[in-house]
Amino acid sequence: MSGCLIPHPSLLIPGFVVAAAVIVARRVTALFGIAVLLGLVLLLVWEVYAHHRTRGEVDEPVVVALDVRVA
Repeated sequence: MSGCLIPHPSLLIPGFVVAAAVIVARRVTALFGIAVLLGLVLLLVWEVYAHHRTRGEVDEPVVVALDVRVA
């Protein structure tokens, strides 16, 4: 009877309804957070792509200094 529309008796207790709502809210919040992080990663990838596309053929100067003494 998986298609039965009558809820289980334990789901009619108010505490279980609140607990179920909290679980759903936590999952929705996690899904929203994942979507935000994915959006930020895609934005970063797009910014790097746009930067490399518009800079032309000139290499950017890079200064590397190692201030480490090996004993």
